[in-house]
Amino acid sequence: MLLRSLLFIPADSPRMLLRSDVMRADMIIFDLEDGVAPERKVQARELLRAYLMSGLTSCQCMVRVNQVRGPEFAKDMAALRGVPFDGLYLPKVEQPEEVRQAAEALESLEAGTEKTGRFLFNTVETPLGLENAMACMQASERVMGVCLGSEDYAASLGVQRSEDYTELDYARRRLVNLARAAGRKAVDTVFADAADLEGLRAQTLYGKRLGYDGKAAISPAQIPVIHSVFAPSGEEVRHAREVVRALEQAAGAIAVLNGKMIDKPVAEQARHILELAQSI
Repeated sequence: MLLRSLLFIPADSPRMLLRSDVMRADMIIFDLEDGVAPERKVQARELLRAYLMSGLTSCQCMVRVNQVRGPEFAKDMAALRGVPFDGLYLPKVEQPEEVRQAAEALESLEAGTEKTGRFLFNTVETPLGLENAMACMQASERVMGVCLGSEDYAASLGVQRSEDYTELDYARRRLVNLARAAGRKAVDTVFADAADLEGLRAQTLYGKRLGYDGKAAISPAQIPVIHSVFAPSGEEVRHAREVVRALEQAAGAIAVLNGKMIDKPVAEQARHILELAQSI
């Protein structure tokens, strides 16, 4: 599954809901949590349920529910019963038990229905969440991946988020490593200035170099930039094809390209690039 871009859309906005299918994000996240004021939660649930039941969307989507350990989560899950969606985006995950509870809620939701296999996506938004991220990712087979929530994480450190995201560097580096160790996807944090596309490009490139699979977004205008960064370049695809061709010609013997031996990591990376290019 492509996860170059995850786009947040507030579930209480009819205009944004109706436009979600043409925003070209790999994954839409319909937000019932921080993107919706407390007094609008009921309306947001009703709007989202009606929209998803209407059949007007064909995009892959997650629903960002409210915190599992809070009173709104059960209301969110009740509103999603019988509704088509692909997964739950869990906010502020700190303990494995929260993940197991969400997995059990999905199990109950899917009981007796044809739609099964919905996934979970954890969000790390506190230092405790980061310290427990591995255990939380391993708490359920439904967990597909993890994302860092920059604003809440910075606030939990007692600092303001800077333009260059320096205060998040440790968390960004550690989280992608933990995700890889757990065999899960890793999506980089949002870039908060929707008007600064050059800043977005720089931060997206940095996240790609760290090993992230994609980046979260807060505006449709950010999607083309994110996709352009995570798409393999023509040169990368050309080189990957040459690597695979050299491996095929070697027929099990030691493969060599341009005087250099092709080892296993190079071969795996080449195949990954070609698979990504084909899926795009």
